[in-house]
Amino acid sequence: MKASGEPGQGGECVVRVRVFARLRDILGTDALDVSAPCVSPGKTTVGLLRQAIGAVAPELGSLNGALLFAVGTEYADDTTVVASDDDVACFPPVSGG
Repeated sequence: MKASGEPGQGGECVVRVRVFARLRDILGTDALDVSAPCVSPGKTTVGLLRQAIGAVAPELGSLNGALLFAVGTEYADDTTVVASDDDVACFPPVSGG
């Protein structure tokens, strides 16, 4: 996983995103190396990762907006900053009773 560049200069951060459950079935893999614009050297946001995943995996369709992310052991929202070497997980919303 490498990252380079400055925001506004076309810099891209590559983050490995592990996918679970139905996402793994849809995408046919358990991890994606996602390239997203850097917001600072070596860092991007969950929101930018979400957009990048939607661009490279259009088969997710409307599910993309409902995906849940975790960085390390904490749930993350779209404003969460992610370093290129962070442990990032992505999974569909869960429900049950």
